[in-house]
Amino acid sequence: MFDIAFSELFVIMLVGLIVIGPKKLPTLARTAGLLFGKAQRQIAELKKDIERDLRTQELQNMEVEMRQKFSSVELQIHKQVQVVEAEIKLDSPSNADALDTSKVT
Repeated sequence: MFDIAFSELFVIMLVGLIVIGPKKLPTLARTAGLLFGKAQRQIAELKKDIERDLRTQELQNMEVEMRQKFSSVELQIHKQVQVVEAEIKLDSPSNADALDTSKVT
């Protein structure tokens, strides 16, 4: 998160030692470390929540897309079934008999 080199950290600690004093510096460093760790955990949790929300939204978009494709395929199948039913009605035995008798006369 922060790019702090060892030399920079050493300068910060030296300034802190001079300004704060040797008695309060360890307590302050411990408290700062705890707060920094807590902040990192909060940020990591926020990132996980955002990623989970993005995945959820992505899955919802995929669901909508799949439902649309399914409806399209279902409609095509329904149309094809109607065509086949119409062909069956034309080729039914009663129509075949009627056609056969008309050929004989």
